[in-house]
Amino acid sequence: MVSDAGRTESIILATASYDYSIRLWQAHKATYLRHFQHPEFQVNALCITPDRQLLAAAGFQHIRMYDILSTVQGSGPVLNYEGIQKNVTAVGFHQDGKWMYSGGEDNSARIWDTRSRNLQCQRTYNSHNPVTSAVLSPNQQELIIADQAGTIHLWDVRTNQSFQLTPEPDSMVHHVDIDPTGTLLAAVTYKGNCYLYNVREGFSVSPIDTGADPQQLSTSPPRGANGGGGSSQPSKATEGLSTL
Repeated sequence: MVSDAGRTESIILATASYDYSIRLWQAHKATYLRHFQHPEFQVNALCITPDRQLLAAAGFQHIRMYDILSTVQGSGPVLNYEGIQKNVTAVGFHQDGKWMYSGGEDNSARIWDTRSRNLQCQRTYNSHNPVTSAVLSPNQQELIIADQAGTIHLWDVRTNQSFQLTPEPDSMVHHVDIDPTGTLLAAVTYKGNCYLYNVREGFSVSPIDTGADPQQLSTSPPRGANGGGGSSQPSKATEGLSTL
């Protein structure tokens, strides 16, 4: 997980491994800064809050928060969100840090109010299958959720309405992402195909065969995009896609 405050020297990289620790790095120098002590070896996802003060670590039945500004080596979590039955596979934040979202293998996506002293979940969406990936749209209103059954759920957290896309029936969706303009939704499946959807204009682009089994992907604006809207041309849409 990388956090950038606008200057190269301020970019922080967070990594986790199976040694019960989470490490912070100064990314542009590849310099180790300090580490946090994590109470379990498994970390499924990391995310830094928009104000760069806390780091969320999603694991088994818990989301633990660490103080990035702490200078103490080996410090533990300062907050612990629990009440989840299985693995937490995705975590992220509203752009203003008002709430946090998560997805997990208990067939649920959750919204947590980070401003409240009550560390319990405020809202829950039932995906009916284990969640593999989740990402918040740039409009800060729609949570995009992928599951093991091959369904992509677009959940409007304000109205509590949702609709579904199914790229390949019975083929697990490994990962989803949406470009910064909120136009192009990308998903990679267990069969190695990458699907692109224009969520504003309601059409899909022919799938891309990656020739592999990609686990994640990321998107960026198409070249020449000004951020005010996305291209409706498939040739432009594929320019903003990179697989990891």
